Amino acid sequence: MRELAPPLPLRVTTLCALLAEQRGTPIKLLEWELPANGPFGVLLSRQHEDVIVYQAKATRAHQEHIILAALPSRTEKRAAAAPAAGCRATAP
Repeated sequence: MRELAPPLPLRVTTLCALLAEQRGTPIKLLEWELPANGPFGVLLSRQHEDVIVYQAKATRAHQEHIILAALPSRTEKRAAAAPAAGCRATAP
């Protein structure tokens, strides 16, 4: 966070943009009506971008919490890696 030096007051979208710029990988935020009995958010790591899908029916504060909860795993530049044995790509 210190290296990013986000402007205050902090906006989640601004933080995501700064983090994406630092890492060199875009972070796309996608509001979606997820099933009520499922997760409130999902992080999809793709080869050239990360996508954070969050519950459209949640309050704005809860949506921001969902997004912020997904960010710690995105704080380092991603190293190129081959899929683990037995795994195959399911998204382009």
